[in-house]
Amino acid sequence: MTQSTSQVRKGLYGFADVGRYGLGHSLLAWARCRLWCDDHSIPMLAPSWRQLRIGPILRGERDKRQYYRLFRFPGYVRGLKRLALLTTAERVAAETADLVSLARERPRRLVVFRNLLAQNEETHFREILGRGLQVRARLVEMTKPQYVPAPPAAPSIALHVRMGDFTEVASAEKLRAGAKNARIPVEWYRAMLLGLRARLGSNYPAIVFSDGTDESLAPLLALPLVRRSPRQQSVADLLSISHSRLLVSSGSGFSMWGAFLGDVPRICHPGQRLVRVLAETDGLDREPECDSADEIAAPLLARLNDATR
Repeated sequence: MTQSTSQVRKGLYGFADVGRYGLGHSLLAWARCRLWCDDHSIPMLAPSWRQLRIGPILRGERDKRQYYRLFRFPGYVRGLKRLALLTTAERVAAETADLVSLARERPRRLVVFRNLLAQNEETHFREILGRGLQVRARLVEMTKPQYVPAPPAAPSIALHVRMGDFTEVASAEKLRAGAKNARIPVEWYRAMLLGLRARLGSNYPAIVFSDGTDESLAPLLALPLVRRSPRQQSVADLLSISHSRLLVSSGSGFSMWGAFLGDVPRICHPGQRLVRVLAETDGLDREPECDSADEIAAPLLARLNDATR
């Protein structure tokens, strides 16, 4: 968004301190800052994703989480001006500031949006709720063109199976109790997809997005018309999920963001929705927690065959 010279001279800027988190987790501070700056015609400093993450390398994950390679920053404050602001400007924490008054009065300040280590989505996702398509447009604009996937030729179901640094839990009761960073059994995804296809009356195509191995995903990949997403950067996976008709979700922020960016209904394992990221439509819960496909409301399934999406 173009800033007028008079607005820039008043010295109010926004900055997202994204931290050393996974992409889904780190995007929240960026999106909060981006929307606030857009809403009030305030310049935003380019964020930095240059933190080195050793864990994904040691674990041999497909995604090494080198996010700084993914983005460009047209329209953001960059270079020496950015450096000068980061080193000399008076900072105000967005989490405790009166953002409405700041936007109106425009003092000389750098308003800093940060992610929390714990309860990040629970605390801050409400600030961007209902604006997923706007955030997706800004994310696409920020993403280097080679990492923006083309829209799909045909609709599909997405299954996001998070493994990597997520741990196996001792019992299903722990998942139901809301255990975080926990793996959902592949068998649940398989049964959910089979149940969805049975209710839809067809082998609806499905794409598996996962940081797991082919061996660990074998029960899914062995099903007809199921394929794994190509080896691509995490932001490409995220944007691909946002183009799906329905998401069978993990309990991770990555699933939340995939659903949010495309306004995609998602089916969650009991206890693993964690945070709502979609608004209800005509009283319909678009993020139900289900043991089986039999529990999914028929109007939600009808969305899969909505040719207008």
